[in-house]
Amino acid sequence: MFIEKFTVFGSSLSLLQPGERGVVTRIESVDATTVQNLHAMGVVCGATVTLEQRSPVYTIVLSGDRWNLCQKTANAIYVRLCN
Repeated sequence: MFIEKFTVFGSSLSLLQPGERGVVTRIESVDATTVQNLHAMGVVCGATVTLEQRSPVYTIVLSGDRWNLCQKTANAIYVRLCN
């Protein structure tokens, strides 16, 4: 169907599968507190995050630290996928 390989270059963190890595490209949230909390964790543009698990909560690994995120917070983080 496609002549060339179809890939997704960016998405919300919530769409990643466990084990996938991404570089944060933007944070979109209507809640300023969520953005501030993410910045305090080190989730900023250019940071590399790995999704470790999706359920019961989203668990990410960032600079050797593990963080648990709710669905709303995971939806606010946009990443460019890493190979």
